[in-house]
Amino acid sequence: MQDIDTRGPPSGLAADAYRLLLDEVGARMDEICKVKIWVIDRAYLAPVTEVVGRHLKGIPVATSEVIVDGLARPEMLMEIDVEVVRA
Repeated sequence: MQDIDTRGPPSGLAADAYRLLLDEVGARMDEICKVKIWVIDRAYLAPVTEVVGRHLKGIPVATSEVIVDGLARPEMLMEIDVEVVRA
């Protein structure tokens, strides 16, 4: 298992990134309807979902978590997809 800082990065950085991307397209956090999280190790799941949950506190979203053998790049430990429905 690779070392991971469970206090935030990379999930905290990913949450900041999706906030920025939403801003770029004129969307808001409360328009998020679905979040899908992929991790390469079960040990990463709880810390990542905790950080994502803090960023989405009070926003009702459908969530899926998937544990996979690998992601698009070997250095990736997790991936987060966010879907938005514009009102």
